[in-house]
Amino acid sequence: MWTVNDDAAADRLRHLIVRIARRDHAAFTALYDDTFNCLRDGLDLRLGDTAWADGVLAATYVEIWWLAGGHTHPASDAVAWMNDIVERRVAEGPPVSWCAETGRGRLADLRTWYAKAELAGLLRRPIDTFRAVGT
Repeated sequence: MWTVNDDAAADRLRHLIVRIARRDHAAFTALYDDTFNCLRDGLDLRLGDTAWADGVLAATYVEIWWLAGGHTHPASDAVAWMNDIVERRVAEGPPVSWCAETGRGRLADLRTWYAKAELAGLLRRPIDTFRAVGT
């Protein structure tokens, strides 16, 4: 679980969510860059699986983009909402690799790929590894 102990940081996150609800790509990128390292560090420790953490993060940020409009009330807790999304995505389980022998996988395997592709488009930057700008 990720927390913010600074009221100014919590207010900034709430403000970014309001802007994201208006489809502000710059606000989305700022939220991603401000929160990525904290979320990633916690997931790496908890999951111990880079591919799984990548998928959880990509899906989390895509969900934030699409559902931000429901979380713009001034009393909304952006950190709690983001943590709830992460928990739901972790509960979906790890991605399953394609079987080299049969060339088959499960439909859920594509979920991570599509989330990463959509996130790259939303951030308007190529993503070959998930990290915030400047790290």
